[in-house]
Parts: sequence; structure tokens; C-alpha cells
Amino acid sequence: MGSESAVDLVKAIDAEWAKMDLDAMRKFYSDTCVFEWFDGDQFQGFEAFAEKLSKDTLDYSWKMMWAFSVDDDANAPGAWVHAGFDEIGTLEGDTVEKAVIEEWYMVQDDQVQYYSNSKRLTP
Repeated sequence: MGSESAVDLVKAIDAEWAKMDLDAMRKFYSDTCVFEWFDGDQFQGFEAFAEKLSKDTLDYSWKMMWAFSVDDDANAPGAWVHAGFDEIGTLEGDTVEKAVIEEWYMVQDDQVQYYSNSKRLTP
């Protein structure tokens, strides 16, 4: 298993993301963080991530279902955190989609160095 502090960092990100507090979220990501989005977008740096979020037209609510850390190489720094969410996307109050979101975070030196997500629509 990986570190509990890495899981705590992801939970802190989730709390700020739920409030869409981008200024508070910024401190959790390294300046060179690489982001890979479920739709194929890839970008580097928090500003590009924030821009991606701002372009989304849906409003979201979610519940974190799990978060755990895995240290895949004890000789290398950092740990991976895998988190899963049940998500509901709405537009003007109407439910447009329901999905399970899975996210991977590479945490090193108390910051996310790499982030990716996947999205599976649910009925």
C-alpha cells in the first residue's frame, strides 16, 4: 500500500473541487503536472486544467466512493492514489448524465505530478 497522506491530499482536492475553489486547488498540483482527460485531451499545468473545467457546460454533483494509495515501486519517490466517484451531471436542473468517474493521481512531495481520469456512463 501507499501513503495515507497521499489519500488525504486527494480528499482535500475533492473538498475544494466540490466548491470549485480553483485558487485553493492550485496549491495541490505541481507547476509541471500533466493532465490526461477521459476525452483524450492532454495538457500540462494547472492553468490549462482550470481552463478545461471552465469550458464544461454541465453542473456536477458527486460522491467519493473510494480512495486508496498504491506504491508501485518502493525504491521510487511518490505514490499513486486511485479514487472513484458516482457523478450526476445536470443542465438547467435536468439530469443529463450519470457516470462513474475513476481518477489516478501521482503524488510526490505533497503535490500531484500527474492526473488522469476515465468516465463510464451509467443508466
